[in-house]
Amino acid sequence: MVDKSRSWTVGQIALLVVIVGAVAGLAVVVLITLGVWSISPTPGTPIISLAPSCPQQAAPFLASVQKLAGEWDDANKLASSTPRMSLPPQVSTLQGLRRRAQDLEAPECAFLVKQRLIDSMDNTINGYIAFLAQKPDSEVNKLFEQAGKSLGHSMPSAKRSPP
Repeated sequence: MVDKSRSWTVGQIALLVVIVGAVAGLAVVVLITLGVWSISPTPGTPIISLAPSCPQQAAPFLASVQKLAGEWDDANKLASSTPRMSLPPQVSTLQGLRRRAQDLEAPECAFLVKQRLIDSMDNTINGYIAFLAQKPDSEVNKLFEQAGKSLGHSMPSAKRSPP
C-alpha cells in the first residue's frame, strides 16, 4: 500500500518500479518509456501521474532551434565567403541570430542543448571577430574548432583567410 501522507521522490519511485519490474517484467519498460512519474498525496487523486517526457517537453524548443539553425547555417556560409572589409555586417547578422537563440525557452531537460548551441555560436562569432582584428591564424582557427567541439563534434580547422 502506498503511503499517501508524504511525497515520494523520483528515486523512491524508481526503486519501486525496479521492485515491481522484477515481478511484472515488460510492463515496467512500457511505463519508463512513457515519461517521468510522480506521486500525488492528495486524497481522491490518482496515486501515480505521468508527466510529459523530455522529448515531449523539448519538441517546441527543438523545432525553434531547427529553424534558427537553418538561418545560422546560411548566415555562417555567407560570412565565411565574405572579404574581411565586408565582414562586419555578416557578424552583426550572426550576433542577432545568437541573441534569438539565447531568448529561446528550453525545458530543463534540454538546457545542455541550448548551452552548447550558444557556446558554439559565441566561438564562431569570436572567430570572425578575431579574423577581423587580424589575430594569428592559430587563434582564429582555435575559436572555429571550439565552435564545433561545443556541439559535440570536431570540425576541421577553418583556416579562415581573406578571399
